Amino acid sequence: MAVVEILESCMVTPSDAATPKHGVWLSNLDLLVARSHTPTIYVYRPSPGPGLLLAGRPQGRPVPGATRYYPLAGRLGLDGAGRPEIHCTGDGVLFVTARTDAALQDLGGFVPSDELRRMLVPSADGGGDERAGILAMFQVTFFKCGGVCVGAAIHHMAADGLAALDFVNTWAAIARGAGGEAAPRRPWLDRTLLRARSPPDVRFDHAEYSRRGGGGSKAPFDSAILPVSRAQVDALKGGKKLSTFKAVVAHVWRCACRARGLAAAEDTRLYMTADARSRVTPPLPDGYLGNAIFRASAVAKVGDVVSGSLDAAADMISGATARLDDEYVRSLVDHLEQVVSDAAGLRKGEWVMPETDLWVISWQGLPIYDADFGWGRPAFMSRACLQFSGLVYLVPGPDGDGRLDVVVAMEPKSLARFKELLYEDLNPKHTNWNMMATSNVSHQAATPPEPLRGRVAIVTGGSGGIGAAVTAHLASLGARVVVGYVGDPAPADQLVAALNSGSRPPAAPPRAVAVDADVSDPAQVARLFDAAEAAFGPDLHVLVAAAGVQDAAYPRIADTTPEQWDAAFGVNARGAFLCCREAARRLVRGGGGRIVTFSSSNVGSLRPGYGAYVATKAAVEAMTKVLAKELAGTGITANSVAPGPIATPMFYAGKTEERVAAAARECPMGRIGEPEDVAPVVGFLCTDEAGWINGQVIRVNGGYV
Repeated sequence: MAVVEILESCMVTPSDAATPKHGVWLSNLDLLVARSHTPTIYVYRPSPGPGLLLAGRPQGRPVPGATRYYPLAGRLGLDGAGRPEIHCTGDGVLFVTARTDAALQDLGGFVPSDELRRMLVPSADGGGDERAGILAMFQVTFFKCGGVCVGAAIHHMAADGLAALDFVNTWAAIARGAGGEAAPRRPWLDRTLLRARSPPDVRFDHAEYSRRGGGGSKAPFDSAILPVSRAQVDALKGGKKLSTFKAVVAHVWRCACRARGLAAAEDTRLYMTADARSRVTPPLPDGYLGNAIFRASAVAKVGDVVSGSLDAAADMISGATARLDDEYVRSLVDHLEQVVSDAAGLRKGEWVMPETDLWVISWQGLPIYDADFGWGRPAFMSRACLQFSGLVYLVPGPDGDGRLDVVVAMEPKSLARFKELLYEDLNPKHTNWNMMATSNVSHQAATPPEPLRGRVAIVTGGSGGIGAAVTAHLASLGARVVVGYVGDPAPADQLVAALNSGSRPPAAPPRAVAVDADVSDPAQVARLFDAAEAAFGPDLHVLVAAAGVQDAAYPRIADTTPEQWDAAFGVNARGAFLCCREAARRLVRGGGGRIVTFSSSNVGSLRPGYGAYVATKAAVEAMTKVLAKELAGTGITANSVAPGPIATPMFYAGKTEERVAAAARECPMGRIGEPEDVAPVVGFLCTDEAGWINGQVIRVNGGYV
């Protein structure tokens, strides 16, 4: 590895001398993460200018505007009871500048390794008292070719990945002159929102935090970065409408089991990382500075993973993630209260991941390329090193071309075979999706690849569940989309960021925007349409009214209060009416105008406990049919889509495991539907090919009645 010369090392302190001095309580999610710094690197290609990063920042001078993140300038310590906490001392973050005689190309693609970390990321080891308990360290390394690397090490107990990205991106915005107030987020410092309940109420089996094993040294492993192109991802999907995450993770899980030579009768557990921010009720505030991530998992026999279809593995992934709602997160936090052994928050026994298991962490949708310090966006961003064998990161490429890097750590004896299998099975002829009609693919050439190119679609309820899948699908068909949401902006912002990171010129206008609008308020509905016109021009083409609510108590009509009835009608019926009324006034005439509302297959099944909900959806169906007739001659069609049971948080809310299993059995397809099963139907109704379909209710339920 190349030689690195340290030019300067100093502590940078908050700019405000009156920075609060207090302790920051740490939640159980903070205590159960790795008690170490997370090393990441941002690599910038040579640029004509020197960049703005170092302007006025060396010699320990403060960083104006970054005071809002003052806990990161503190130190990790203990409270009076011996529990870890952050002491907001204002002692500062470590800032190192360095140079190397190497060029960027000399580092061989920046494959994660301990040596790469030692070269590009500071360490608290050997730093004496000055670095004891330090929470954040940064190093800027200048390469002889003119390239630059920013190495960051933020203590995991202080921030998870999204919180750390918020800080780095804020710092970058300040460095390039955007100013502190221009930063996209302000941090929320209070972590007691994730405090355990008293007494604890554990309602789920949290095996991901209960597995224990012996100690011993870390098993040796090698690391690799394996790029997967968008074409290869599409080949893997084989024409099946499935999220990239589920398709790639199912494939990686299968390849890992085969490469490791695991016995068919062994159990294999796939760990995934979920974010509690939008899953708890109420959602965590925007800019939550702490750990909101937690582990979820799917477990199966190796033989079922290796010999079964990829969509079966994808269904296991869906089942593992679909029920991660507020009650699950609260149960987990309560469980962790029992896992820690003492006031210091130490885990009872070591948690280890055996060779049978895999842990996949996805960075899809995260703003990992937003740290522009004045040199432009980073050309590469990743961890500097990986922690243990069996760890996999899915990292999107920087160019928005749909590439995905599979960053993997695996036993040396298995890694070579894993590489072979990963690419071998990306050939469409090897992909084993159930009932995949590959013979029909070639006959679809007459369909334009982006039939909605140049059109603008508004999707209410577009940030989660079916609405999010519809939004992503319409964007894939070429539409520019307006994501209507209410409340927590994080899911909408993440979806919009992912859509806008797609393949397009850097200076091109966005393909997606998010708008906070309560559909039950006529003024906010008008503002939603106004925002769409402001973002994309006066021609609006598509409305998908997907916003909806359902009472998780499922009260029978005799037990339904007027307030519950009004709440259901306020969003489901009134909201659909207000949006359709605005669309009837504003959508383009003469062709291409499309209105799609959402009903429910429950209107046909009429199940007890759904009285208010079914009444709202029956009203929507009737209104949609009338609207189709009233819009005669305008070229605008109006149709309704009526899904059956779909794996969304709204479906799972309040249902027992038995009720969920019964719903799957009642469906002739033998499973609960996915949002991706519904989105293509909505997408088709929005295209010109569906111009002869009008005033219809399309039941998308796999035969569920």
